[in-house]
Amino acid sequence: MALLAKLGLRPTARMVMATAAAASGAQAGVGPAAVSQAARPSRARGAAHAEAELELGGAQIVEMSLGAPVPGPRIGELMALMSADGSGALHRGNSAVGGQINRDGAALQQAFGALVGTEKRWRELYAGVQKMAHQSAVDVKKMEAQSAAVGDRSKQRPGAYVRDKSEAYLQAEAKVRDALREFGVREKALRKAVSALDEANLHKEIGAQTRVVDKTKADLEAEKKRIEVMKARLKGVLGIAIKVVKQDWKAVAEEATKFIGGQLIDEISSSRMAELKQQLEQATARLHSLEDMAMLQAIETASAGLEQAAASLDDGGQDLRDTLKSLNLARKTAVEALGESPRTQGAARMLERRGLMTQLMARTRTAVEQYRGEAPAVTAAIRKLEGLTRSYPEIVRKTPGIDPDYARSLTDTVARNRDALSGWALWIQQELNSCQAAVGQLDQTGPGSFVEHFDRVDDLLQAALEGR
Repeated sequence: MALLAKLGLRPTARMVMATAAAASGAQAGVGPAAVSQAARPSRARGAAHAEAELELGGAQIVEMSLGAPVPGPRIGELMALMSADGSGALHRGNSAVGGQINRDGAALQQAFGALVGTEKRWRELYAGVQKMAHQSAVDVKKMEAQSAAVGDRSKQRPGAYVRDKSEAYLQAEAKVRDALREFGVREKALRKAVSALDEANLHKEIGAQTRVVDKTKADLEAEKKRIEVMKARLKGVLGIAIKVVKQDWKAVAEEATKFIGGQLIDEISSSRMAELKQQLEQATARLHSLEDMAMLQAIETASAGLEQAAASLDDGGQDLRDTLKSLNLARKTAVEALGESPRTQGAARMLERRGLMTQLMARTRTAVEQYRGEAPAVTAAIRKLEGLTRSYPEIVRKTPGIDPDYARSLTDTVARNRDALSGWALWIQQELNSCQAAVGQLDQTGPGSFVEHFDRVDDLLQAALEGR
């Protein structure tokens, strides 16, 4: 009714207040959510959004949502700019700028709703990490209490199965750590081989045939053919290296995280791999500009090391995949062996939940990064729409012959939408801050971290088996 009072209008018999979606409450996890409860509609049409009608002389303006209400801060939906005769929303045919605002607003409303869904997913996963970390304090005490029982079961001949499977698990995890370190060494070797190409002056563009200007035309043609053959061979070597670097090493790293945590995950850096891939692609592009046989021969010498380094990295990746498979099996059999007796089931539980925890933390990191990846595009769309809505009242004011009441209703809708956009932008920034804090806590190790108690599992199991 405030809008009607402001416009000096009276409500019609069919008057319905437009809905603003109920704001979501503070989410579990990191950081506050700046939200408040919006007014509920007095009457809604179906299960969708509500409408409101304003009587302007002989015409009625129907206020309608640009899309389904979305949870989040304050106002949950953007409203359409309506035509004066109430026939529908403004569009390209009756208002270029107004129609653009409506189209962009509808697209933004959908994108913002999707972003809220992404935020909900990472917070739910993060809450699961917090819950499991809290439970681990209880579980690790049970494992400590059963340390003697683990040792007793592994002492005598019948306990050899427990001892063998537990030791196999510890050895398998050590092999994964070694493979991760070795992968890092092989990556550095490939990076060094790429640098050797630059040292061979691949980074310099050479003028065509500068070394053969005095040769006959026939000699020049033969030289050109030799150069093309050389370039094709070198391009093949670079292509092999690019193919190796383009492999999904990030997935391998995430798989390792599921089993041993994130302490050594920096041995496989997706950002470093992306940088190395770019360097190799640039080298391939520069190769096309070279027309000097002596230069190409120097590059071929350097490429021998590149080919060997690429093959070594590929082998290192396969070794890592193989050790991860072995670790997965070793963990499973160790849990089964320890779980056969009530006296050692606490140790089995902790061992199993450690694997579940590292897997959950890996999924949570991925969900957080997804939100951080999606948020900038939504923020940019908000800023763009804010710019349009900021200029629109002046466009309306300068429109000749426009009804004053209709002009005020357009301006009021724009102001309401700008209010919502401001709230959305603030909410996104607050969530990004929360994401940053969440990543920091997920990466933390040692006392007070999520993995504080899980990191003791190997030491407790090793201590229980020593001297048996």
